Amino acid sequence: MSKPITDIEISTLLQAMKAEPSGIAAMSALERQEYNRAAKARSRERQRQSVEAGAAKPNVDTARDLLADIAIMMLAADAVGSDTIMSALNRYYGGGGWPEQIKRRAKTGRLKTRILGRQSA
Repeated sequence: MSKPITDIEISTLLQAMKAEPSGIAAMSALERQEYNRAAKARSRERQRQSVEAGAAKPNVDTARDLLADIAIMMLAADAVGSDTIMSALNRYYGGGGWPEQIKRRAKTGRLKTRILGRQSA
């Protein structure tokens, strides 16, 4: 039977853990940035593969891209609800010409979708 760990030994282990950061905590800001960039690239690649296989795993980034694709396709086709999208764009951009330019780009195919593929003009 092993001997129980004493409070002093636990305290010593905790101090050692706090004194020497390891893993991501031990990385410099530049190393951490590169690590995060590579991790995100791996995540995107896994997501692409799952989408191609027809079994996309849900995540916020993909949901946002998918919703943006739907909005682009609705604007391009003047679909029901596209007026709501235009209203939101006008409200966000304070009118001006940018919302109309977004719509023109969607219609001509210059504003491309990310997930659902290219929409037809």
